[in-house]
Amino acid sequence: MVDEYIEKIIVNQNGTLSIKPREQSFDMIYRSAMGVSWDKNELCLTHNPSEDWDVYLWYLQILDAVKSEYGVVLKLSPETSFVNIDDDTISHIKSSQINKVPELITGLFDKNDKAAYKCLQELEKTSLLNNSVYQFFETFADMLNSNNSYIRTRGLLLISANAKWDEDNKIDEIIDKYLEHIADEKPITARQCIKALPNIAKYKPDLTDVISTALKNANPGLYADSMHSLISSDIRKALQSIRDM
Repeated sequence: MVDEYIEKIIVNQNGTLSIKPREQSFDMIYRSAMGVSWDKNELCLTHNPSEDWDVYLWYLQILDAVKSEYGVVLKLSPETSFVNIDDDTISHIKSSQINKVPELITGLFDKNDKAAYKCLQELEKTSLLNNSVYQFFETFADMLNSNNSYIRTRGLLLISANAKWDEDNKIDEIIDKYLEHIADEKPITARQCIKALPNIAKYKPDLTDVISTALKNANPGLYADSMHSLISSDIRKALQSIRDM
């Protein structure tokens, strides 16, 4: 399956739904025989007027048609706009994507690193939209203890991505453990940790001092010369980002 993000979802004056993909065209979608068509003028997926189905049902039908005919999964992004759609329907549409979160969490541990990375990206995007990923915070915290550096990195990034939702102050409880990864044995993981810290500081201002101190005390000399300068640069940029907040 291939992913394609939705640029805009519109309810037209005649009550029909239109979905505008970000890049791809689906001019042969009629072959799915699911009542879905491609509007060549507006470059969007739509359907014939129907009193039997509401907007949400047609949304699901259009997604199913594209998946069936093209093997493409249409997905929301933080930039997806909604036009002439009531709040309840928007909530239902967003929830249809949220329900996939547990499957994506499982995918973080896939032995295929490319597949796991794709799950990470989806979870990061979802974290921008809502707090549905935050409920798995304990999983991310446990990932910091993994022997696999890729899994540690995913945990670090998802904790940072969900800092904006941390009303329970769970990050405060594990911040010392998190900051240990500034000196992770794998320099790539260390770099990702350092780069993720300004976002935590942004949403957790009470942790700014402890984060800044940890960055200032970091020792890039732990790593080979080829990584030394890169990590030093990452630290400088992270500290500057925090100071600029």
